[in-house]
Amino acid sequence: MSDTPVKPKSRGRSLVSGIALTLAVLLTPMAMMTNWAVVQVDNTQRFVGTLGPLASNPKIQELVINEITNKLDETVNFKKTTAQLVDGLGSALNLPDAASSALGLVSDPLAAGVKGLVHDAVAQVVTSEGFQKAWVRVLTITQQQVTELLKGQETGVLKMDGDGSITLNLKPVISEVKQSLVNSGVAFAAAIPEVDVKVDLGKVPQLALARVVYQVGVGVGTWLPWVVFALYLLGIGLAVRRARAILTTSIFVLLSSVATLVVFSFGRLFAVNAVGDTYGPTVGVVWDAVSEYAVSVVSGLIALSVITLVASWIFTSDERSPVRSGFSRFVVLLRRRLDAAGATMGSAGHALYRGRIALRVLIIVVAGVIVAMVQPLTVAAVIWACVIVLILLFALELIIREPVAVSARATAKTTSPRSTVRRATSRPVAATRKKK
Repeated sequence: MSDTPVKPKSRGRSLVSGIALTLAVLLTPMAMMTNWAVVQVDNTQRFVGTLGPLASNPKIQELVINEITNKLDETVNFKKTTAQLVDGLGSALNLPDAASSALGLVSDPLAAGVKGLVHDAVAQVVTSEGFQKAWVRVLTITQQQVTELLKGQETGVLKMDGDGSITLNLKPVISEVKQSLVNSGVAFAAAIPEVDVKVDLGKVPQLALARVVYQVGVGVGTWLPWVVFALYLLGIGLAVRRARAILTTSIFVLLSSVATLVVFSFGRLFAVNAVGDTYGPTVGVVWDAVSEYAVSVVSGLIALSVITLVASWIFTSDERSPVRSGFSRFVVLLRRRLDAAGATMGSAGHALYRGRIALRVLIIVVAGVIVAMVQPLTVAAVIWACVIVLILLFALELIIREPVAVSARATAKTTSPRSTVRRATSRPVAATRKKK
């Protein structure tokens, strides 16, 4: 006999399912990135929560301390100022030339000592709790500056030139250091002028692309993840062979997520190398903090893909496979024990059996919606969600009861003359093959 022809209705469902799942897989990386742009950058609380702890990071503190100390030295010129003070002291005391020359020998050590004093004062400020609080306050203001930078409104602390050069204004920090020096009794600190110091953080031409991605992402990042989620549901719901559709989709999502994770790793390497050795470690720290949300989401998707891949592979295998047959026997055994204990479920079990497919789909969809609402998505959240889904599905299998009429039809089907003849005719063939 020839194979049963595929119905036109099934062909249409398969076509729509394939298109929906293909679009969902292709749009998944874009949905992650656009959602990251909205949640990570536009959300002030998350932005400050991400970058706020950097104030206590040793690499960030070292960069800020060295930059401020060097800029103050360039402005005040400790060596020149100390030399002038020593010369003035010698003239005021009317010292002989030999004594003045001897006094001049201590000028350089004094200058080094003054610079060390300033360095220690700056370090004390930068490593203090007050600086960390000030850092958070500045970040709260800077969050608006960052969004303005990416939107092209370059009017704040951060500025990006057309060639991708990023500069950071340290004027507020220097003002606070100056006040701290004055309060500590360093007299000459009052002479430090108000300077507008800008630190060149480096040139990253790809930031122009980041600006475009941000502007597009803010527009679609809020609703695109839900569109992708709906496409997955539509594609799997319309699939003729759902388990196989889930298996194939899981493979492509896994490959896409791994590729995205690799892109983030290479992006970090490129960003660190682009700014040079001086600011490379600092850029690496900032990159890790900013990309933590996106990396967490991608890792969660990888975990979800692996779990669904394994589950769908089991369900696409032969029903006589050790895993599926063993699970079925285990469930039947537990049902019999529940029945023996009086928990027969009655008509409720029959009603649950008739709606078992809808209930399974409902459990999975509700769990999927809850996981999709977790921000950021994490591997732990995915694992816990899958464990809860498995427990609920297993509980459903235990409480459903197949109606007697359905069981009778299934038994009659397996013992029908046609099936008996099929088994009988297959035995000689099997015996002949064995003899050969």
